Amino acid sequence: MSSNLLGVTIKFFDKFMLDESGATLPLFTIAVPMVIGAMAVSIEAGYWYKSKSDKQLIVDMAAYAGAMELIDSDSDTAKILAELDALHNGYDPDLGTITINNPPLSGSNTNDTAIEVIMTQKGDQYFSKIFGANRITYRNRAVAELFRGSDACVLALNETVSGAFTATGSTNVSLDKCAIGVNSGHAEAAEFGGSSSTIAECLSVVGGVYGAENANFACGTPLTNAREIEDPYEDIAAPNLDDYPTCTEEVDTGDDNVSMSGGRYCKNINLKGTALLDSDSTYIFDGIDVKFIGAASNMVGTGVTLVLMNGATLSNVNGGSNITISAPTAGTYQGIAIYSDPVTQTADEDVKINGGSSTSIEGLLYFPTQNLEFSGNTTGANACTVVVANTIQLTGNSGLTTSGCENSFALKPPKINQGAFLVQ
Repeated sequence: MSSNLLGVTIKFFDKFMLDESGATLPLFTIAVPMVIGAMAVSIEAGYWYKSKSDKQLIVDMAAYAGAMELIDSDSDTAKILAELDALHNGYDPDLGTITINNPPLSGSNTNDTAIEVIMTQKGDQYFSKIFGANRITYRNRAVAELFRGSDACVLALNETVSGAFTATGSTNVSLDKCAIGVNSGHAEAAEFGGSSSTIAECLSVVGGVYGAENANFACGTPLTNAREIEDPYEDIAAPNLDDYPTCTEEVDTGDDNVSMSGGRYCKNINLKGTALLDSDSTYIFDGIDVKFIGAASNMVGTGVTLVLMNGATLSNVNGGSNITISAPTAGTYQGIAIYSDPVTQTADEDVKINGGSSTSIEGLLYFPTQNLEFSGNTTGANACTVVVANTIQLTGNSGLTTSGCENSFALKPPKINQGAFLVQ
């Protein structure tokens, strides 16, 4: 529009320069302010349109930030973060208001996983002020919704190697309504062998998959080139050994059963019979080897956490040996069954927990810097097993589920294919 007005103006001036009549001057005097005024209003209207688009971007980003915050935070925290994001990106409280609702008060997305941001801002006026000030007010609205994705009961954290997750040989893996997450960007980050059988909700892998035809995913095709999955447990800290100045006496079961009290163990433990663990207790294995000897060696406990520190190991957990434990339902290590300290444990070390058919570990198995070979099942009433390690190899017959994690342990499993989307 402004270019057309400019053309008209130029033609007008051309005619004026060629016109020798005295009547042209009054017409010119009247016309020029009108033409210039029209041009000014046209330019200012374009500025208003761009300003409204810029402010829409502010509410879009605020709604998105708030929805993403709902992953780990409550509604109030998410709303605060959305407002802070708007302030950071240009919202000025002196020029208007912002309202953030969770859930949204209107529209087609009014569930508690959606954030609504409504912002008003007074607009700048220049030439249009001659018609009155405070005439321009922008109102922008955006709604973003969180898509929570699927629970992952298996998460391999290594970012580069091939086979960060493997299910090979005669392995039969059944993951009930939970998924596999692999953070490696290698072209063969996840591997499924020809004679293995894997059933899972889905697979999310940063890199690629080898042998995907040997697995069955409820989501259909595996999610390759996916976003890296965050480790939700990375802030968990090992116990402070100053709180455990005294070491518990050495344990050797012989062929008999023996009761083990909670505490810090500083000498090797040899299990030939069954170690009966105290309920609601933490067991700190400090730089020692807990060795399972023979098919009759077992470890049994309810509401317990095994902590491995300073190079501690669990060895010979295979054949007929079994670990049958469940994590605490309250306390510092709520939901954590086995914790390998990422600070003091030997990095990239191989750990094998592939005992007999009675091996059942309910809760989180956390080996973030070590390579875990695991065979086990979720057989208890809590219905929760989550395996997180540097690399993971599932062997034998493994059946895992996360369906009871939040109800039983308030344990939130890792999520795949999780994100926020603008919906309005």
